Amino acid sequence: MEAQVSVVPPATVEQSPVNARSCIRMKDSPAPQGARDERPVAASGAAAEHPKRSDDATAGGAKLRETETTIGSRPPAVRRVSGAKRRIRLPGARNEREIGKNDPMHPDTWLISQGRPTELGDPLNFQPTMASNFRLPGERYYNRTEGTETSGALEQLIGGLEGGRSLAFSTGMAAVATVFGALPVGSTLAIPEDPYHATNGLAVEGEEQGRWTVLRLDLADTDAWISAAGTADLLWVETPANPLMTVADLPAICAAPRKQGCIVAVDGTFATPLVQKPLALGADISMHSATKFIGGHSDLMAGVLTVTDDTIYDDLWNRRVRNGTTIGGLEAFLAIRGARTLALRMERSMANAGILAERLEGHSQIARVRYPGLASHDTHDHAAKFMDGFGAMMSLEVEGTGERASAVVEHTQIINNATSLGGIESTWERRALIPGQETMPPTLIRFSVGCENVDDLWADITAALDATG
Repeated sequence: MEAQVSVVPPATVEQSPVNARSCIRMKDSPAPQGARDERPVAASGAAAEHPKRSDDATAGGAKLRETETTIGSRPPAVRRVSGAKRRIRLPGARNEREIGKNDPMHPDTWLISQGRPTELGDPLNFQPTMASNFRLPGERYYNRTEGTETSGALEQLIGGLEGGRSLAFSTGMAAVATVFGALPVGSTLAIPEDPYHATNGLAVEGEEQGRWTVLRLDLADTDAWISAAGTADLLWVETPANPLMTVADLPAICAAPRKQGCIVAVDGTFATPLVQKPLALGADISMHSATKFIGGHSDLMAGVLTVTDDTIYDDLWNRRVRNGTTIGGLEAFLAIRGARTLALRMERSMANAGILAERLEGHSQIARVRYPGLASHDTHDHAAKFMDGFGAMMSLEVEGTGERASAVVEHTQIINNATSLGGIESTWERRALIPGQETMPPTLIRFSVGCENVDDLWADITAALDATG
């Protein structure tokens, strides 16, 4: 199936009573006693607003480029529309490529064409800005607060795909910790029973410190998540799940009646912004570890949060400043370079994954294959409902012992025995050997399918199974 998405012009999201963010300070409300706004201070001494992109905008006497992303610039909002192709509209009134602002742009084209300099004589790409501070007065004064042109371009690129406003972080876990850090003491946090082990570590630590109560839910139990929306302050939905590949019923969970102030955040790292659009379904926060598929070359660490609500954006922006988790210049450059080919890589990787999942399911030495694209998968129906494809991640369980599973992953010549995922190259690992993942099935192998020739991958897998059987 292909999800149907179109793009609408930017607009401020109105707060409704059911979505009032009680755990995030409202823009017009006074700051709590002792709180400090971390945004730069204007010459007058007042807290400076995020500069907005405008044809008439100026900073330090210099006209801002119309298509350059700055703090507060607004990518287009995305919504799903039945019967329409997935489309994204240009965010600005002017584009150097002579495409009118009302012309539709496919996400594949967006990834390649946007987030670039536009002035005559500029290079085609923003270069990595290796700077901590900038000459004043100007639109930026310190990297930790405003970031750089390079990080701004990355945020524009991902924000446009997601249909919101993005913030780039130094790692995926820095992004997760920023969301968890917004919870006030006494909150209730709902997470999957077996989330990503580092996310689980954050949840456990906060519970042990008395900061929040953790509610652990079966990701496939939609009724439990709907019920939790009425009592929890944060629903952290990791889908597809790492590494068990369970897919949550996101449309139903996002549409559930919520306790006032409840935030729904979705870790869609396994899916990428091309395969699922949580914000379009009603989620408040979409999170991706850009270390994985967005970067795509196993050579950087980064995370991205995307939102549509201005109050949530401002709160996360300030927390990023205070925590010092702004993405570095080189990492932002590498993430942009990787994102340019995301659509191409995902097309090949997903095609490979579908073929290999079917072949593995029929192999006598494989006890179980966990891939959402298989009709036999427990939550295949959930995935088919809203995902545009089934991703390039799977898990498989070999016949025999955990020692045999270790021997299989060590035997391959093309597939790398390595942790992490989402690179152009295929990787796999016996997941129960990872600290914090000891509860996983002992023979489970998490498999990130890359872009190699699918028959070469299959030959590599079968040779490893034959050699260890």
